[in-house]
Amino acid sequence: MGMRLAACLLIVLAACTGASSTTEAGSGLPPLDSLTVEWGCGHGFWASNSDQTAALHISYLGQGEPDRSVTLPHDEWEAVVLVGRDLHANWCDDVLEPDEPTPVEVAGFPVIGGELQLVGETPAPFTGGELTVEAKSLQVETADGETTQWGSITITNPMWGMFAG
Repeated sequence: MGMRLAACLLIVLAACTGASSTTEAGSGLPPLDSLTVEWGCGHGFWASNSDQTAALHISYLGQGEPDRSVTLPHDEWEAVVLVGRDLHANWCDDVLEPDEPTPVEVAGFPVIGGELQLVGETPAPFTGGELTVEAKSLQVETADGETTQWGSITITNPMWGMFAG
């Protein structure tokens, strides 16, 4: 087991047991500013750290063009912070080759508050194109049921509306 995965597991265990950790506000969450790698495809915005052990997934679940500005929680949007390994393995790929890793989620923390502001024109369906979200003042529910003020992030999906296949 890699050192980073072991550290992530310790963070999750610390959050569950109430012990202190070195993560954001002792919550078991990864630091938001560590999520610097953007992942395109589909209807949403995804960012992870470089080793894919922590991620933020903001998914559009609605039909048609999304509203330009929404407050979370919202029926058409789902947002979650993930901890695990290989969280974006085979991302936007519909063929799993032998010996390729698959995502393993160890913990998920729901984003229960914040603002989403879309920047740019929404690409036409199935044509693909760039769309950006400014996710502001995100609030996340930790494993112990507490609400943590997590911060703000801008994520670009360079292939909005494109899917594997």
